[in-house]
Amino acid sequence: MILMKVCVIGLGRIGMPMAALCAAKGHTVIGVDKGEAALKAVADAEPLFEEEGLADTMRKNKPRLSATSDIAKAVAASDVVVVTIGTTITEDGKPVLDNAYDVARGIAEAKPRGKTVIFKPTLPLGTTRLLVAEIEKKSGLKCGKDFFAAFSPERIVEGKALEEMEHLPKVIGGMDAESARRAAEFYRTLGGEIVIVEKPEAAELVKLIDNSYRSTMFAFANDVALVCERWGLNAYDVVSAANQGYKRNNVKKPSCGVSGYCLTKDPLYLESGFASAAKERGFPSLWKRGRDINDYMPTHTLGLLKDALAESGRPLKGARVAICGATFKENVDDVRNSHGIRMADELRREGAEVSVWDPRAERIGFPRKKSAEDAFDGADAVVFTVPHDEFKPLDVASLAKKMRTPVIVDGWGLFTKLRGSKGYRCVGVG
Repeated sequence: MILMKVCVIGLGRIGMPMAALCAAKGHTVIGVDKGEAALKAVADAEPLFEEEGLADTMRKNKPRLSATSDIAKAVAASDVVVVTIGTTITEDGKPVLDNAYDVARGIAEAKPRGKTVIFKPTLPLGTTRLLVAEIEKKSGLKCGKDFFAAFSPERIVEGKALEEMEHLPKVIGGMDAESARRAAEFYRTLGGEIVIVEKPEAAELVKLIDNSYRSTMFAFANDVALVCERWGLNAYDVVSAANQGYKRNNVKKPSCGVSGYCLTKDPLYLESGFASAAKERGFPSLWKRGRDINDYMPTHTLGLLKDALAESGRPLKGARVAICGATFKENVDDVRNSHGIRMADELRREGAEVSVWDPRAERIGFPRKKSAEDAFDGADAVVFTVPHDEFKPLDVASLAKKMRTPVIVDGWGLFTKLRGSKGYRCVGVG
């Protein structure tokens, strides 16, 4: 195997596992990040977040891991540059790419002659080509001749980053044939099948399809839940029956929110590439409609909460509400773009006294409850927003006896059998 010097720019939830995996495969790795905490995490071999096997991998390969805030210096010392920074959107859904262009200019400053640059962030269609043009403009070098560039999407699920980075197929869209070949040569050292597509835009679209498809499938389930609510049906039982023994169906479970760093953003990035088609036909894409549905679900769930409180004689203003689940999904510690936090923010704006219990998350921004008993004690309502493993075995019926106004909002179908029981009011999506 060819051993390389690898620069990983951006040491977040993608970059830090990527740096660790490269080091574990024998490469010498220089990580780049503007944050002092990330640089210290690499120096100490102690990651800033939970990720299976990451801390151990970093410790075992510490001699091959280093980090700096100087992009140009790190690029100059490397053979391969892997860009893993985050991208985001404005409040009205427009892509924000300033960070990506800053990185491109930093790479250009190093005069990356002979280097292979691989972009991994989620990008709107055509952005890799624009970033390469920026490097060419600022460095005076020519891609395909003086340096090489490709886009290769990251497709991992949080909690399984190292495993999936190694074993999932590597989709590569090179700016030219030689760029694709060089990117593939690097990825073969990490493991997994190599899938070369015709150009960067094809690889960019693969990434956008991944998360837009998932978001849209969840949206379908959430609309099924709204149908079931209006017809007095249990959505989880209906979905289970529709899937059981019928392989053509794979309907997802409905929920109170589909959120997180990727699923909230990627369908809107894809929509930016669909804008002319949407304008021509007069309506947006399926994935944009799906995103609208998913964004509505926290609002719908809060409506269920308000109705249940009102029926119990308790106004929302001044009500004590405990949110169980601050992360964007189950069994992770990531609270970025979390629907649970969004719901907590909205409840606080409307005058409720809000607290949060999440055994997985550290930085929440609300008064923190230490346990289920603590969350239920004296509460007027308890809202379950994610299906953490810690939540599933709870004896909610017994815990409800500790509440001031026993209203339980089940956002994930964890306690559907308790709906309609006496002694407390249990409501939920579907």
